[in-house]
Parts: sequence; C-alpha cells; structure tokens
Amino acid sequence: MKKQWLFLALCLVLFTSILVVGYAKEDISIAAKDEVELEFEVIEKLPEDLKKAIGFVGELRGFGVIRSTDNESIIYIGVGEKPTGGYGIEVESVKEVDGLTKIKVVETSPAADQLVTQAITYPRVVIKVKDITDDIQVINEQGEVFEDINDETKEAEYIDSKTGK
Repeated sequence: MKKQWLFLALCLVLFTSILVVGYAKEDISIAAKDEVELEFEVIEKLPEDLKKAIGFVGELRGFGVIRSTDNESIIYIGVGEKPTGGYGIEVESVKEVDGLTKIKVVETSPAADQLVTQAITYPRVVIKVKDITDDIQVINEQGEVFEDINDETKEAEYIDSKTGK
C-alpha cells in the first residue's frame, strides 16, 4: 500500500511539472510572436530640408515624426537643452510590440572629470525606420517615456517661452 501511495505521489508531481512547463513554453512562444525587431538607420548628416523640418523641436526633450511616407518614417529624438557638451543619445532598439512601435534609447552624460565644450548643446538623434505603427513610444534605460512633441501646442508654448509671453 505504501508503494502505491508513493507511486501516486510521484505521478502527481510529474503531471504537475509537465503541466507547468507546457504553460511556460506557450507563454514564451506567444511573447516571441508579439515582438518584432525593426531595422533602423541613424541619419548622421541631415539634409537641409530635414534641418528645417526639425525646426523648433530641435531644442525640446521628446520625439516627433518629421516625415512619413507609406512605408518609411523619419523620427527625431532629442534630450533637450544641456549646459555643456558631452551629452548624447543613441537608439538601442526599435521593436513592434502588440501594435506599438517601441524605441529604446540610451542617454549619456559626461564624466565628472571629462573636458567638455562650454556651450549649450541640444543632443539628438534622427532615425529612418520602415513599416512602423502610428502608435510610437520612446523610452530610455531608466524607463522614462519621452513626450511626443509634434503637438502644435508645444510649438506655441515654446514660442511663448522664448518671447516672454
């Protein structure tokens, strides 16, 4: 009788383990299907038309779609005004996750003992991405979400701040 209980207990443990592993594998495969890595290109030297298109947003912290066609978008991501040189921003990845285009960025700061340009700077990156969704989120390594600065009210607020209104 003792052997039967032991056998039953082992079967129960084995069945539970198989059940748990099966569900875990299913969850992993679902997550893999919902996340697609997208290729992007950093535009190092901006043509004049893109410089003009960026305009005032070049001084703001946030992101904006500068130009978009049927299958390609050019996106500006900036960290805003910084007191010196040595600051920067890089795009780590662009992924489509459940209908959301998620852009992960890494911000850099100068080391305390680093010699830097003594001038106000506006670190930014401009990327070209194909086939993105209309719903975009830019997030840094600390989990801070960047604001979409394409909103016309941001332009009005910026102009007011510069003119003292």
